[in-house]
Amino acid sequence: MAAAALVLLVVAGSGGAATAGSSTFTDTPNDGNGGPDVGATTVSNDSAGRLTFGVGFSNRVQLGTNEGVGVAIDADRNASTGSAPGQLGIDYLLFSYYTPDPFCGLFAWSNGQFNLVSSSSLSCSHGQGVEVLSIDKADIAGTTAFRFFVESFSVQPDNNVLYDVAPDSVSTSSGLWEYGVEAPPPPLPQQTGVLDTASTEPPAEPPQPVGRVLVQVAGNGTVVRTGSARGLAGLLDGPPGVGQIDCGTKSYECYEETSPGAQIGMRATPDPGYQFAGWSGACSGKDPTCTVAASAASNASATFVPAKRPPAKLSLRAPGLSARWKASVGTGTLLLRGSLTAAARLRVELRRPQGAPLLVRSLARKPGGFSVPVRLPARLAGGAHLLPGGFVVVVRGTAKGTSLPFALRTVALSGPAEGVVRDTSLSASQGGASIPRLEHGATQAWVSFQFATQPRRGPITVTWHQPNGRTLGKRQKNNRPVISTGIGAAGGLAPGSYRVDLAAGGHIVRRAVARIG
Repeated sequence: MAAAALVLLVVAGSGGAATAGSSTFTDTPNDGNGGPDVGATTVSNDSAGRLTFGVGFSNRVQLGTNEGVGVAIDADRNASTGSAPGQLGIDYLLFSYYTPDPFCGLFAWSNGQFNLVSSSSLSCSHGQGVEVLSIDKADIAGTTAFRFFVESFSVQPDNNVLYDVAPDSVSTSSGLWEYGVEAPPPPLPQQTGVLDTASTEPPAEPPQPVGRVLVQVAGNGTVVRTGSARGLAGLLDGPPGVGQIDCGTKSYECYEETSPGAQIGMRATPDPGYQFAGWSGACSGKDPTCTVAASAASNASATFVPAKRPPAKLSLRAPGLSARWKASVGTGTLLLRGSLTAAARLRVELRRPQGAPLLVRSLARKPGGFSVPVRLPARLAGGAHLLPGGFVVVVRGTAKGTSLPFALRTVALSGPAEGVVRDTSLSASQGGASIPRLEHGATQAWVSFQFATQPRRGPITVTWHQPNGRTLGKRQKNNRPVISTGIGAAGGLAPGSYRVDLAAGGHIVRRAVARIG
């Protein structure tokens, strides 16, 4: 598989959601660079739950020697599990490759890498301009709804790879295509009742241990993750999470989650006018390359010093970041600590490892040490919410009319024991497409809760309340990345707003509302 070292491009764009049963997804035409050009991909399932992916090519009758296609699946629609956690969360790979002997395989993410697993239900076949991959949903965690992307490739004689990724944006899970698996509906009670039962409750998937690498930068320079394996074959052959760390003056991807003990290689490169002075923390010495083992929190600090002595110096200590949570809504405090050798004006940014600043503050400080608390409201810039995970504190400033050396600190914010829900969705069927409200006469209403961090305490329960406030029913749930619950009535649900309370260990984690009519 090493010869098929695909390159997974991450470009701007958007994915799309689709209803269950049979759906067709289209890719930008003529972007295969001479390799197999993905056109339309049709996904379908039968009543037994067998999934079929028909990947069409606009420039191939069938795939040739050293050509293949892969379908990468986020089976639980949870970007924090699987490969590249926090970005894609791929759990399974369906792989069809011709060398020229055909290879048809299922790979599952476990222990920090993709492993070939046995699947008697998987089949791969040629069609007229279509590669068909079929598998029973039971072999991919019994998924009822999933996100996915497709990548085709052609390995050239010089080992150069021509590829096409569909959809065009796969930088995060929100850019993937989405499909809901059609299944026989649960029997509906004559009167309104909760549909969750012990027989339909999926098994528990408790939170798994996570290895973390946090990069700190003092001075103008960049620390990047080393490694060259990328794309679907790169996920198979290379270390997990390649390309995560890219931290410094131009990029703020300074936090990586991976499997505990995974070896993370990094290289420090100074900006023009600066030189690398050395590592501290999990790395040491003055060699610009370093490898660390991801632990609960492995901190590696790189220091870059200017070739000419600056008129003033900024030293930034590890900031404090704390939060209080109520029903998954967090408010907190950022404690900025450090020292200056001269009076300076500072610009402070709080960022996620990717994306625009969540908060910006300007501060005028005198020489000496400083400790400045900054309040973090429930809604940050752009309407973003405070969620657990990695954050990057970036400080730039000027003193005596000259820019100060850059300073960056990475911190991790833990969630409460009851967990934090990232998002909720409403649908008319189990695993169905998300909609803002249900039409009058709907016979089912399903609410899904997607965790940012899963609960560390139990029991986990969901409680439905009727529009008049009376309790409709309560069910205990297994600890999973996504928890779904539904109500139904054979004659149709009464219109109104139904409240759903998700609780863990007696604490409300999130309240959702299902609006009907």
